[in-house]
Amino acid sequence: MAILSSCEFKANSAANQIKEQTMEEKAVLPFPLTVAFSEEYLRANFYKCNYTEAGDRFAYWVFLPNFIKPTVLKPTAVEKLKVINAGFYESADKEPRIEVWAAYETLKEPISTSEWLLNKIKITDGKVVKQNSINAPNGEQNIDVLTSQNVGDGETVITRWIAMKRDNDYLVVKATCTEDDYVKHADTIFYIVSHWNFTNQKSSS
Repeated sequence: MAILSSCEFKANSAANQIKEQTMEEKAVLPFPLTVAFSEEYLRANFYKCNYTEAGDRFAYWVFLPNFIKPTVLKPTAVEKLKVINAGFYESADKEPRIEVWAAYETLKEPISTSEWLLNKIKITDGKVVKQNSINAPNGEQNIDVLTSQNVGDGETVITRWIAMKRDNDYLVVKATCTEDDYVKHADTIFYIVSHWNFTNQKSSS
């Protein structure tokens, strides 16, 4: 598969009457919906990371910039969010500072992926800045969300989230950086969260 290809998560077009929804006045924050990089740039600057530590059921792949490396791979419970950590990745150098995190949860009674994701975001106290309807690789329609969160000492972080479900299993990938750096890295963050999938693909029920 080409590293560029078409976006794994595809933003719906205006023809389908899907609109970007601005939840707060954050006009300075870009929210790209298409890949800004050339195939040549992507091949030189990104790699495909395959996560297998949680077993076949929760194995996934994600394209990451070469400067982002895995730091925590062992599945670990995150009690506040009621999810299991499935990979934490961060910049190997001090700059640029981007963090990527994946997590999963299994529900007895399934709900929509959009509802599940917004519930998790609410727990983090993140404020939804923008969101867009997307078509996931499994055919499900869900959402692509940008949030803002004050983390203390006057610092604000910006996070972009996309989740997907398969049967009763939910998996989310998010990418985060400081508000000061976000404009510069918005296209990189978009590429990360829009290019991942379960390794063992199966139709969602």
